Order: sequence, then structure tokens, then C-alpha cells
Amino acid sequence: MRIFRLEDFCTTPGLFLHLLRQSPPAGYYEAPHIHNYLEILYIRSGSGVNTIADTDYPIIPGDIYVIPPETIHTFCITHHAVTFNLLIDFRAFTELEMRSLNEFSRFREIFAGLRTGGSCLRLPASESMETASMVTSAERVLKGCSPGYAAELHARTMLILLAICRKAERLRPPGSTRRGNAGKLSLLSGYISEHFRSRITLEQIAEITGMTPNSASRFFVRCMGVPLMTYVNRLRISEACRLLASEPEMNVTEIAEACGFHDTSYFIHMFRQLMKRSPLAFRKEQRSSNDPALP
Repeated sequence: MRIFRLEDFCTTPGLFLHLLRQSPPAGYYEAPHIHNYLEILYIRSGSGVNTIADTDYPIIPGDIYVIPPETIHTFCITHHAVTFNLLIDFRAFTELEMRSLNEFSRFREIFAGLRTGGSCLRLPASESMETASMVTSAERVLKGCSPGYAAELHARTMLILLAICRKAERLRPPGSTRRGNAGKLSLLSGYISEHFRSRITLEQIAEITGMTPNSASRFFVRCMGVPLMTYVNRLRISEACRLLASEPEMNVTEIAEACGFHDTSYFIHMFRQLMKRSPLAFRKEQRSSNDPALP
């Protein structure tokens, strides 16, 4: 089994931190492996199945996975993904910093090895955007390697850890599934990622999974943690964020149509509900940013 070591990525003496941005294509499979570091895996986009120890999780944009050292990990991608992998050895932090982190009731549960099978947090769309901004800022710092970059990466990593601890206090764990259902789950998440711009029904999901509609509905909620249409709307709003940031010539109605919403008013309502701002306010914010933060 392959072992990934922090020293293979981080070459700055005494830093004990690194951040990778990866873009695995559809069909990519990472064989079982372990790390000698703790990994925080942030899913920016894509779908598939992420397996930590003996638990399979559906890959959903906005999810944060915490994978402890020496824990078997593998994943398969069904729809092109973008991920950020923050690699941490806690030797990076001072005694005072560790005491501050331990003030959070769930810090040890999530980060300090009490959950040897790892953990997953599912963020609301607006908080996912905030996390995306934090990790992309940290990535720019590392890529730039300008004077003081190690200290700034250290500081930004601490802010990410603090943000996760605060969010973890009020987030429920997402659904997971037995390893035997990984193939079915991968097929399902891939189908939705490919077709979310069109009308998706519970009957279609039932046909794909070989279940009755009621059984498929229960399976979806158990694995994804949310009802079918909640998940579909989240993918649609994520695509809308991308278009608002990258396609300035498209108006709100055109973007709504392109994302699968055929009622502009309903699109604006759902966007406000998930992103806590209007589509135009989001676009205005993104114009002042060099890196669009998508949920």
C-alpha cells in the first residue's frame, strides 16, 4: 500500500504544512493509501465516492473531510472534480495555539484522532463559498512563495482550523453508506451531476438504482444527507455562481435557464435562500475578486 509523506510535498524546514489543488477527471480512481499527516479535504466541485477507513461518503461540493494519519483512504471520481488538500502535522503549531484549538468541544473528536475513521462536515452553500475563499487564498500564498509566505500560510491554516471548529459545533454529520453500495452511489451521483440542468425525477433515480421510488428516496436521503431536489438545487446554484462570476454578458434570466431553472423568480428565491444574497449582489462581489469563490 502506498504511503504519502508530508516531507514529499513540504520542503520548507519547520513549516509542517502544505496545500494542494487537484482536478481529478471523471473515471479517476485513487488506490487505497495512507498518510503520515492529517488531511483536510475540501470538495469545490465534482462527484464520486470518498472512502475513509470502512465508510463510503458521496462526494458533494462544499463537503469537508478530515482524514487522520494512518487511515486507509481511497476515492473514485464520476464527474470531474476540483479539490483542495490541506496537509497538516500539528508540530506546526505552538502550545498556545493548540490550547486555543482545544477550547472547542469538537476539536479532539474531529482532528485529534478520537475518530479514527475520519469525519465529514457538510456546509450550507454560503459557508461553502467562505471556505472556498479561505483555501484559495492560502493556495495563492503557497504558490507565490514571496517573503513571509511560510508565516502567512501558517496563519491562514490556523484560521481555517478555527472556522471548521466553529462550524462543526452546529453541523450534523452527512449521510454515509455501506461499502457494498459504493457502485450504486457512484452511478447515482454521476448521473445527477451530468443531468442537473434538466428535469430530474424520483422515478428516474428509482430506475437507476433498481429500487421503488419510495426506497430510492430513503436511500438518497440516507446517503446524501438531503432530499433529491435539495441536492439538485444546490448543484444548480453552484453552476449559477460560476456563470455569474465568469460570464458577465449573461443576464440573470439566461443564467437561470442555463442552470435548469425555468422560472427566474424561483431562481432568485433559491439563490437568496442558499447564498444569503441576490444573484446581482453576488456578481458584484465577484467582480472585485481575482478568484471566484464557488460553493
